[in-house]
Amino acid sequence: MKRYITRHVLLAKLAALALLTLCFMQISVRAQYGNPRTYQIISAGTDGLARGQTLRFTLFNPNVAGLQDEHETVRAQAKLSDERGNVIAESDEVAIPAGEFRSFDFHRNDIPLAGEAGTGRLQLRASCYVRVAVPEKKLDGFVASVEIIEDGLSSTLLVAESLPSHDGGDGNDFLNSGFGNNIVLGIVPGQTLRLSLFNPPSSGSETQRHPISAHVKVFDYGGNLLAQSPELVIPPSEFRSFNFSRAALPPAGEPGTGRLQVRVRLELSGSPKATALLVPSLEIIDNSTGRTTARIRSTNNLKQIALAAL
Repeated sequence: MKRYITRHVLLAKLAALALLTLCFMQISVRAQYGNPRTYQIISAGTDGLARGQTLRFTLFNPNVAGLQDEHETVRAQAKLSDERGNVIAESDEVAIPAGEFRSFDFHRNDIPLAGEAGTGRLQLRASCYVRVAVPEKKLDGFVASVEIIEDGLSSTLLVAESLPSHDGGDGNDFLNSGFGNNIVLGIVPGQTLRLSLFNPPSSGSETQRHPISAHVKVFDYGGNLLAQSPELVIPPSEFRSFNFSRAALPPAGEPGTGRLQVRVRLELSGSPKATALLVPSLEIIDNSTGRTTARIRSTNNLKQIALAAL
């Protein structure tokens, strides 16, 4: 496995990171207990990476009184995983002093996988393992972001969101549901709508997680069913994607453009608590290039969950 060189970004550029907080990104935080290393895991939703693009994961370690030991340095390593949970790329582990941030870059052209036919697009999930001194250590005040960058250009597609502070906890913390079961948006000819769903692993505050069954339906403005996916089983630590091409949706759409406004509904089988932990993301993909042209992220409320030893 090729290890990618971490790109160190100066603290002076931190102001630019604040400009990214305009979008919606699901980031869950979990602890992995290992000996002698203990980690908190920052896990993002799924993303698509096409040829000529770079995924950048950035982590800021704040120096905020009361949130962590003064001048504490953490060590972090970013990883990319496929839908089966297999690691397909990883960075070196680097030190991030308090008050600084570091970025981890993954170039699609450096990942030796074929990807999707015709475009080479890879659907993947980014995560960052942050080594901490004790399992109870929280990442309150940390800021994480994932960006998709066009190689050779400054244009960025994606988002940032702080990891919020949470007090207390009853040992049964869980993520609230994401953007809800219904999403309304438009799709034009030459595009595919893709909804991806990640089923996270078990945490230390819950019993063993089980596979989740899910399927997706697409409706027109009048509530008429236009298309539906097969029901897919998603084991823990894996994700699945549901695709709907505009060409497969029968209505003609708006005059001149063929744009079709649709309602997308995600239907799940499982307990409310189990399904609340799922991490969804929705993308509109250009069929000719494999690039994501629009994205809706989950806006889950975030709580830290202790993850049992792997």
